[in-house]
Amino acid sequence: MPRTALFVIDIQNELAGNPQTEVPGAARIQNTFESNPDLADKLKDAGVDHIVAFGLQSEYCVGETCKGALAAGFQVSLLQGAHSTYDGEDRTASVIEREIEEMLVSRGAKLVPWESAVSHWKTAGVVC
Repeated sequence: MPRTALFVIDIQNELAGNPQTEVPGAARIQNTFESNPDLADKLKDAGVDHIVAFGLQSEYCVGETCKGALAAGFQVSLLQGAHSTYDGEDRTASVIEREIEEMLVSRGAKLVPWESAVSHWKTAGVVC
């Protein structure tokens, strides 16, 4: 089976709200394709042409990496219901998530409900 998807995962394990938590490079790394200039070529050389994205935070790592993947010529599927963020000063997390989804779809990403993706992967024998 060809490798056509890469999971872009950012799991904070409830550490994000802890002021003691230090994530090296977190202040400067948002778009994985910018912080790893060879990433697009390495993925393409490995036969990857489709990025499946989910994680935390929608308006930072998730959204920026999706934009980077689109700019690098990858197909991008954002798993709806599997990316999130925190409430902002003027908007709730759900509003921010929806805005990111709309922005990415307008740039060419596909929005896929996470349940549909998992069901498809189970049927295809990709996951148990």
